[in-house]
Amino acid sequence: QRLERQWRKSSTITTQISSCLLFMRHAISSVKNRTAPGPDRIRSEHLKSLNPVLVSTLARLFTRYLPECKVPTQWKTSKTLLLFKKGGLHDIGNYRPICTLSVAYKLFTRIILNRIDRTLDEGQPSEQAGFRKGFSLKC
Repeated sequence: QRLERQWRKSSTITTQISSCLLFMRHAISSVKNRTAPGPDRIRSEHLKSLNPVLVSTLARLFTRYLPECKVPTQWKTSKTLLLFKKGGLHDIGNYRPICTLSVAYKLFTRIILNRIDRTLDEGQPSEQAGFRKGFSLKC
């Protein structure tokens, strides 16, 4: 609800889209290459090679999803793969499960995180140094 209120603070839909577009370009550039595609079979390399018009269309869709607090059902579907670690091939304990999600969903959540990250960090006391950018634990 708080995120929804912050998003709606933007005065117009055009402002929201252009703001989302900036976050989207940054998020697309920071998506890792050569990751396993989700059930939709879209790879991060596909997003990175999108025409600017399609990036703008995607930003428009994301701008619509956020105030509705809904995402496409397909994004909530994942695929679990078992990666062999070491040892006997027939021992299930020698496999590590990984869950692949839609790259579009990862991009959407990355944009949300980038938008609220600064706000979340400002709310932390200065004594809280663990797991924060630019802070280190001194023993």
